[in-house]
Amino acid sequence: DLILQLLTIIDQVSLDELGLRKKLKQEVERYYKFQNILGVDKQKIELMDVDIKSYAKHILKDGNLFEKRELLSHLKDKVLFTDRIITLSR
Repeated sequence: DLILQLLTIIDQVSLDELGLRKKLKQEVERYYKFQNILGVDKQKIELMDVDIKSYAKHILKDGNLFEKRELLSHLKDKVLFTDRIITLSR
């Protein structure tokens, strides 16, 4: 599966961390709003403590199709798809 191949190489890929941190911030704000609706005390999340590569892996594993496509737009390296195998081209 292509997602599994991407998961294996994501640690080697250069990412647009600024763009992904912006996306992560939006997700955290959405989470806060949901907590507010439930009437739960907010749990403070430090964005700088979150590893961007771990966040990228989370999106690949559990994100929807749109989120996965958006993640691919934040890759700095070229990803080649040849004979059903994904490789990096730097």
